[in-house]
Amino acid sequence: IQFTEWRKTKWNEIDVELLMDLSKGLAKEIKTVDKAVKNWPAYKGLEEAVQNMQVSLPLVQELNHPAMRERHWKQMMRTTGVSFVMG
Repeated sequence: IQFTEWRKTKWNEIDVELLMDLSKGLAKEIKTVDKAVKNWPAYKGLEEAVQNMQVSLPLVQELNHPAMRERHWKQMMRTTGVSFVMG
């Protein structure tokens, strides 16, 4: 599964634990590449993307918690200055 595909997942269908497992597996796999490859921009970009996912997914899990209410989302929009439609 590619990160771009994960981003297309509907909010209420996100399986954070599955994505974390896949992300951890990918992180482990990219660490095994040849040392020379680790200097390539493509490797560095992939490594950064995996690290970002590993940081973001626990936050997604918290935001996807059933205790999140509309008032929490509105407060987050005010705080971040970002508006979005809640479906």
